[in-house]
Amino acid sequence: MAIVDSVASKLFGGITNWAKIQSGLKKFDGEKYAEALAVSTIASICIKDGIGCAMYVTQSLNNKKIPEKRRKFVSALDLTNGLLMILCQIGMFFGMKKLNNKLLTSLFPKTFDKAGKALKPLTEKVRIHQKAAGITPSSKSEISDKYKELRKFCLDTIGNITNIAAATILGKRVIVPFIATPMAKKVEGWMGSKTEEEKNETKNADNSEIQDVSMQGMQETGLKDSIHSIDIVNTETGSTNLLDKYRKNN
Repeated sequence: MAIVDSVASKLFGGITNWAKIQSGLKKFDGEKYAEALAVSTIASICIKDGIGCAMYVTQSLNNKKIPEKRRKFVSALDLTNGLLMILCQIGMFFGMKKLNNKLLTSLFPKTFDKAGKALKPLTEKVRIHQKAAGITPSSKSEISDKYKELRKFCLDTIGNITNIAAATILGKRVIVPFIATPMAKKVEGWMGSKTEEEKNETKNADNSEIQDVSMQGMQETGLKDSIHSIDIVNTETGSTNLLDKYRKNN
């Protein structure tokens, strides 16, 4: 274990001292720390999904438990699902950044309105409270600067929540599953067209599955043995035998 700890510490130590890593870490100390945090979060999620996608596709292509004629479609589904998750999360992330400003003003219209008219009454209230507390009132420019800092902080906070939520919940869990399966069929075609024999085998397998399900359903409901004796019409009287068993029971 000591050797593993030593190698791991040297490896991670060398990575963190890398010039590009250091320049990236400096962004967390600057004014755009919130943006750096959001970008690093979504980037880590996309990298994780990318690695998982590659592993799932490789596993599906070599999984002997999956019938050979189905492996291409399963691997195509894994591939489209993984790629769509990455692209959709990135798209939703940058899409929400443009909507966060409108979201802030709609949630707090009396504090952060679109026209900036809320600043004037808020400035007067601050000065009044300062006078009442025996504090020298701040200038309007000082209050305006503090107001802008507060607005940026609230916008960054809402952005960090909505960007990640939209990417991971709406994009990954709602949009992707809806379109992944139809696209997987096209990707399966790009991975290699089926021979006529494979097409016939797939068609026959599907038909047999449907037949087995329908026969199983008839057996479970007790209709298999009586399916041919139902609704026999008497040509002379025009009556049927549909109600016979109910008449006998009564």
